[in-house]
Amino acid sequence: MNRALLYFFFLFISFSFFNYGCKSGKQATSFKDSKQSIDTLALFSPHVIVEAATKTQRLPDDELALKLSDKISGTTISTLKRKYRLENEPFFLEPSLDGEISAFFNDLDSLESGVDNIPLPYWLKNDRYESKGRYFMATFVYGYYHPDYEPNYVMTQSLRTNTILLGRSGLNWVSIKIVLADRKTNKILFYNADNSYQSDPRILSSVEAMIKKLIQPIYYR
Repeated sequence: MNRALLYFFFLFISFSFFNYGCKSGKQATSFKDSKQSIDTLALFSPHVIVEAATKTQRLPDDELALKLSDKISGTTISTLKRKYRLENEPFFLEPSLDGEISAFFNDLDSLESGVDNIPLPYWLKNDRYESKGRYFMATFVYGYYHPDYEPNYVMTQSLRTNTILLGRSGLNWVSIKIVLADRKTNKILFYNADNSYQSDPRILSSVEAMIKKLIQPIYYR
């Protein structure tokens, strides 16, 4: 690979990590004070949906979704265990709630700053699980990949053809959203999200990098 192409790849990779690093999130005005009182934090089982998608069909990949769930849980625990006492809490959502979930996150994404005006939806209270924990964090992961193309296909083709292929390839996509909330006040305290067409859900390390950057503000603030 020539030096010019190597330079552009370096810029591309740096830009990707810079994007991850810029995910500071949106918080409630009470988040700073509330964070001081958080001792125990319940971690909901990650809600993960992954599809193998072509132009003609979309098929769920439950095996990959389970691997991603395990990876995300492990990464979250290893990142936050020194700050909070963590409790794993089972969490499951019915497919019939997809429309309400999408509307909820659309409202959060449309906010310019704080999350004070978005109420905690009933399906996020996890009432079916009798938890005594006041604070919880929920993680939502959505992604797809084209099964006829290997992971990192776009970058591999760039290497083979000495060209830079950036932007939305349409072959893969990953979206991660995290919500930290107070069950006692029914308020959302912190929200962070990221979408990437450069991340492939089949590459666990790529998804791990995304989740690390999203939860770092919870640890450091």
